[in-house]
Amino acid sequence: MNTINKNPVMKLTESIGYSIIPTDKKAETFVQKLAEIMQLEKVEEQGRKILVCVKEHERGEKKLVIPENDEEPILCILNPAENREMFNIQVERIAQAVVIDATNKGGMLIHGALCSHDGAGAIMAGPGTIGKSTASMRLPGPWISYCDDATIIIPDGNGGFRAHPWPTWSRFYTKGPGGSWKVEDGIQLNVIFFLVQSPNDFAIPVDKAHAKAMIIDTVEHVTRSNMFTAREKQGLVKNFIKRANVLSQSVPAFQLHISLTGEFWKEMEKTLKSVILQRREIEEVNVRLSENDYVQKRKNGNCLYFVYRGVSMNPTFIEPEMMTVIPYDAGSRIKKGDVICYKTETREDTIVHRIIEVKDSKIRTKGDSNANPDPYTIDRINVIGRVCESHRDGRMRRIYGGLLGVAEMHLVKVRRPVMRFISRLLHCVYHGLSRSGIFIKLLPKVKRIELAVFERKNNKYPKLIFSGRKIGMYDPVMKGWKIRRPYRLFVNESRLPGFERSLRLKTEK
Repeated sequence: MNTINKNPVMKLTESIGYSIIPTDKKAETFVQKLAEIMQLEKVEEQGRKILVCVKEHERGEKKLVIPENDEEPILCILNPAENREMFNIQVERIAQAVVIDATNKGGMLIHGALCSHDGAGAIMAGPGTIGKSTASMRLPGPWISYCDDATIIIPDGNGGFRAHPWPTWSRFYTKGPGGSWKVEDGIQLNVIFFLVQSPNDFAIPVDKAHAKAMIIDTVEHVTRSNMFTAREKQGLVKNFIKRANVLSQSVPAFQLHISLTGEFWKEMEKTLKSVILQRREIEEVNVRLSENDYVQKRKNGNCLYFVYRGVSMNPTFIEPEMMTVIPYDAGSRIKKGDVICYKTETREDTIVHRIIEVKDSKIRTKGDSNANPDPYTIDRINVIGRVCESHRDGRMRRIYGGLLGVAEMHLVKVRRPVMRFISRLLHCVYHGLSRSGIFIKLLPKVKRIELAVFERKNNKYPKLIFSGRKIGMYDPVMKGWKIRRPYRLFVNESRLPGFERSLRLKTEK
């Protein structure tokens, strides 16, 4: 009678999971301890195998081998444990194998506490001294705190991320209290809060560029452990930079100022509700506008609507942008320069590219931002229609085809450098008007510009806030202020106070 081997299984998503298999008696104790810490059940093997063995490490031998092929198991070699401290280090080593492999699959380890409110997940990120653990303990019901130090996030396959609690390994060293975390309990990630200690409680949106920089900053925190080799750290940093760009684009970020006695979670609740409401509105529009890629037909039944996704047609289209598509009639001519929607045999999604050649019944296409044409040709029967209109930020613009469409494409490409050139010409005039101060008097007295100084890792980051919105920041490299237009006209930069404390910059009379 065949018996089914059961080992601890960590299932993060449908496509990412691990069966942790000891290969010898000594390895069983390490694997069992990891299962207790992460609350893993012993079930039938699922996902990728992690083979754990214990042996004396030989010089030049790799302690961790992760083949590129997912069908091949990961090999994790542990050193014999002479004491409790060494034992826990080896247990953490198994978990780090999961981190490295999950990162290769689009995941990321964030130095932040995971919590949720009414099913909406949030991460409170920041350095070790910022107070993540304290903030987690202060959260009242119905808030749920999952972990207070690190969170692993995994792509959900729909453009978002699911977050899973990760153990606080420092609790197992220097006679720490230890603990356990239900690692498989994932929750949809809705927002990231970067913590800032402050006398008042409030949240400020962070633009995508700064959010990316802050996320990358967490790499230093999560790779600080000496358990990662130099090569592993290099790989993690490289992957984390790629993931940070995707994460900052899909998950909103805020700076959460928290006080020692205030109810900062109320600011988190308001922010979460706002983010969820905005996301629901977008989803409702997508439900109304998308079914099998196209959205709906007009009353005459001749027009289709598509939501553009991707970057291959930048800057002609920018995600997400709604396009109006007119199917070609039986007798209409498909012309070079038309922007078309079509299907291919190898891809299920709809592709939007521009025609660069029509020869007999074969059509060759190319994305406006791609360097090379598409490596295939399509038949007319696969063409859904021509893009005739595009809706961006509530505005409709016509998309031309033929030679006029080609000319429009080149015009869009050169528009940005031309605008930069014009901007340089007007640069002196703009800064001259700013220094004159004549526009400061036009700003209503009820409005005022605030100078906020954020501190992180003993560094100060002065920023200008107007009506709750960041309008400028101090660049320590350039030793000057970067202020968004046209707000520089209302700020006298020469009279900005010092950075030793947070002050309010009142509008000059």
